[in-house]
Amino acid sequence: LHNISQALLAPDVILLIAFIVYALFCIGSTVVEGFTERRHFKQASPDFLTDLTHCPTDEVPATVAKSELLNRQKIALLTVYDYRILPGDALLALARKLVAREERHYARIVGRNELGVKAAPMLGLMGTLIPLGPGIAALGTGDLLALSNSIVLAFDTTVAGLATAVVCMAVVKIRRNWYEEYMAEFDSCMATMLQRIRDMRAAGQIDDEEPT
Repeated sequence: LHNISQALLAPDVILLIAFIVYALFCIGSTVVEGFTERRHFKQASPDFLTDLTHCPTDEVPATVAKSELLNRQKIALLTVYDYRILPGDALLALARKLVAREERHYARIVGRNELGVKAAPMLGLMGTLIPLGPGIAALGTGDLLALSNSIVLAFDTTVAGLATAVVCMAVVKIRRNWYEEYMAEFDSCMATMLQRIRDMRAAGQIDDEEPT
């Protein structure tokens, strides 16, 4: 067991360094997302939903395209509109599938960030405990240099693991708030689009033979 635990020290330190790099990547990607995507999310929901409800039928795609929704949301809404000739249940199933796909997309991103929150402290704890065994043994032989080196490594890995977890936790919190807002907006837009298609079908404005 001693040999196995000591053999795990190098992989543990390597993985911990990899998670530190990943935490820095998370910071950078969150900043980039904030500047490239988040800052464009300024759509006033009531205004857009009103425009989508009352715009002429042939202007529905243009109304969605010129909105300030996220590009992924626009594509999903236009996909539902393109398949408006589907029966009501089939169209509703398509809309639910697109909503679920968006939820999975954001859940995967948050899940990867949460991995750093959970794994980094464990790696830090392993990096703390593994060198302490030889350090305590060195204390018994009076080798204070080996003891000090073991303690320094133990403290360094602990701090590195906790710091990485804190960074990833902050990123998770920020992104989860963003994505909850995105999904709330997307749900209301999708419901409005489905209602608009139902109104078009009731008014006879959808030709079942028209191409999509």
